[in-house]
Amino acid sequence: MDLVTAFRKVGPRTGNAWEDECSELAAAVILSELDRLSRSSRHRSTSLLHLLADAKAQVVLRLISSGPRGVREDDPDSPVRVRAYLQASLRHASLDLLPRERVQDDLPDVTAPARPAFEDAAAQLAQDLRQLLTLVQHEASGTCRSARARAGFLQDCAEIAALENGTRTLDELIDEDEGAEVSTPAQRRRAKNRRYQRHGRCLERQLQATMALERRGRLAAREAEALRVLLEKTG
Repeated sequence: MDLVTAFRKVGPRTGNAWEDECSELAAAVILSELDRLSRSSRHRSTSLLHLLADAKAQVVLRLISSGPRGVREDDPDSPVRVRAYLQASLRHASLDLLPRERVQDDLPDVTAPARPAFEDAAAQLAQDLRQLLTLVQHEASGTCRSARARAGFLQDCAEIAALENGTRTLDELIDEDEGAEVSTPAQRRRAKNRRYQRHGRCLERQLQATMALERRGRLAAREAEALRVLLEKTG
């Protein structure tokens, strides 16, 4: 799900299973973008780093309570405008959480470049997680019942990674696999639903593999928890 679609889909639960599932997926996409924005932030006061986690949660909760968006005249309608909206929302949420006696200059500046040390730490963490995720995917692929199922699982892993890092879109993946079979909007919706379900099963298999590796002592508790957060956020 792309960023603009997520912005338009996130909202309160309706009781409709399909709509609620789309809304949860949209909230995860929004949170992922807020994570990216916060990773690129610079903080004048390191004591305020903890504010970002609470601020991101506040932004998502506010979007859920006020959604669905994208129907108001002044709602952002492009990835650039949605990111700008989220940047402003993150800063405002940080301001709301900041104690009254703190000055505004101490707020995280989400548009400023990150300090090299922070970038290095984030890059190292990302590399560590990728290595652990490779271990988990190898473990999970071993539970597939056939070579074909294993190939499909690994393809889904690759697709999820491409969607997460923005190198591919869901429509591009569907067009490659199904092409003319999704020539109508209804067919495309069904194709996307099938893809969401496949990716959901892939992530669930990885979560199960993470727990299995932790039980066998091949993953430390903190490593397993980091992977669970990553996989659940992706889902």
